[in-house]
Amino acid sequence: MWAGLLSINWFKQVSGGDNITRLIQRQLSRDWSDIIGVGPCDGVVSRQTALALVGALQAAEGVTTEFITDLSSVNFGNTTTAAFENFPGRLKNGQNSEAYIPFNKLAQYGLYFNGYSPGRFDGIYDSTTSSEIADFQEFYCLTGIDLVDIGEVNVSTMKSLLTSTALRI
Repeated sequence: MWAGLLSINWFKQVSGGDNITRLIQRQLSRDWSDIIGVGPCDGVVSRQTALALVGALQAAEGVTTEFITDLSSVNFGNTTTAAFENFPGRLKNGQNSEAYIPFNKLAQYGLYFNGYSPGRFDGIYDSTTSSEIADFQEFYCLTGIDLVDIGEVNVSTMKSLLTSTALRI
């Protein structure tokens, strides 16, 4: 946080930075700053941005309610997995009540950071999000082994969305 207060570099889009990544970074800071702090909004997916997704998920699940002083301490471990399986359990097309919006947003962010375009970043799980989830699942070999329902986000898909580092080519 001090880096953000002492320098405005985190808040300017850098050369080569992406407008949509910057939008997502701003939304993460706006929605979750009480838990994950204010992160860079420079348009570059950094390690901090990736870890912020997991920290935000843990906050949405209620796994953590305290400020995370060191994002490198977060992981998608057993507690996060169990909490997701408990609620929301599964994200799917049309499941857009207020309780699901934060989870849907994180899935949309994960899609974008993995090279897919859900078309929106407002937490509305629509047919485009579902189609992009299905494409992601196919590319990451999550389908055909009874691990997922195609186009729906269960814990396996969410874990893949938030912890994958490879972009599709």
